[in-house]
Amino acid sequence: MTRITDAKSSAICSWFNPRDGNTTRIGVFPTTGSRSFTPPDANDWVLVLDSQAANLGVPGGKNL
Repeated sequence: MTRITDAKSSAICSWFNPRDGNTTRIGVFPTTGSRSFTPPDANDWVLVLDSQAANLGVPGGKNL
């Protein structure tokens, strides 16, 4: 988490499903320390960590 550079010290965390292009937002977390993330199921998922201040759109353009 400490590698995310953000003015608000926060990261928006999501799971991206490459099979259907949908994104599931996990939440907003501080960019300090370490954190474990568990995928929603045993299929392929991509963990996406974005700076909250960057105000980027959801990966894949679809949000669940």
